[in-house]
Amino acid sequence: MSFEFTFTMGIRGYHVYQASWTPSHEDKLTFVQEKDLNKYDPCAVAVKGTFKENIAPIVIGHVPVEISRYVYHSLSRNCRYTIKVCDRKPYRSPLTQGGLEVRCSVTAFWENEEWLGILKQHVEEKYSVTIQDDSNSILKELIASDSGDTVEPESCSGSELESCSDVEDN
Repeated sequence: MSFEFTFTMGIRGYHVYQASWTPSHEDKLTFVQEKDLNKYDPCAVAVKGTFKENIAPIVIGHVPVEISRYVYHSLSRNCRYTIKVCDRKPYRSPLTQGGLEVRCSVTAFWENEEWLGILKQHVEEKYSVTIQDDSNSILKELIASDSGDTVEPESCSGSELESCSDVEDN
């Protein structure tokens, strides 16, 4: 018997891979451990896609560092994942250094209910998808710079997103 847990996640690094990937709801995506290939995260998990124009799967982003070690170790213990693109529009990453993310729905399937519960606990404690639309503050700053005025940037309150079903596709 397999138990499951579904959560929403941003595929990080779209700004790096956008030349080789245009998100689609039909994409076949998988998680792959990078095993010492990533100098920023020793437990990095790449998100790979299989597309008709490529012979082999290609890296299209990464699991967020906040939860990568949990996903990394769960893969080593036979946890299976399905990843589905929720929104083809990329969003600004919440990381200080910026970047773009593509929102997806991830379902973990694991025969060990206890281990799945631990994964769920860590994902819920350490990670949430927050999408901020900074368009208004960016436009105000641009208009102010054209007119020579100074404008304090607005703070945008992001909305917590719990599932893919409540988002329209752009």
